[in-house]
Amino acid sequence: MNEGRGMRGEGRGRVAPIRAVITAMLVAAVAPVAAAAQEAAVHPYPVQLRDAWVRAQPSAAGMSVLYGTLSNESDNDLTITDVRCERVRRAEIHETVMENDMVRMRRIPELRLARGASVELRPGGLHLMLMGLEAPLLPGESVRCLFLAGATLVARVVGTVRAP
Repeated sequence: MNEGRGMRGEGRGRVAPIRAVITAMLVAAVAPVAAAAQEAAVHPYPVQLRDAWVRAQPSAAGMSVLYGTLSNESDNDLTITDVRCERVRRAEIHETVMENDMVRMRRIPELRLARGASVELRPGGLHLMLMGLEAPLLPGESVRCLFLAGATLVARVVGTVRAP
């Protein structure tokens, strides 16, 4: 009888190391998947707009502008064809150009972003015009925008309103 108990004792001694090895293998297999899921939750869209801010506009009758750094983090080239923002009737990508010794803004109907490329939206350059404000934009508030490539949503952006 002691032999039978001894065998059980030996079996239990072997189970603990095997469980530890299996647990370590499962953790090693699941960790990359969990990390990828967490990254997707943080950056679920292929295009990111970092340091997004909106110029304050105390009058609803005026226009405003959104700035930041737009980055294509996908493996494909993308073309932004439309931008829709809350609190405004229309949003358009514009560039500032010099024509006949005058500074003018010109609408850009499409903005191509090569894979891995970044474009700075800044004063005096490319920027997102916010036209037809529904209410004043005051410092500390925010404006949410959707960037589309055709019918595909490629970015959700929140710009914080601040004084210039």
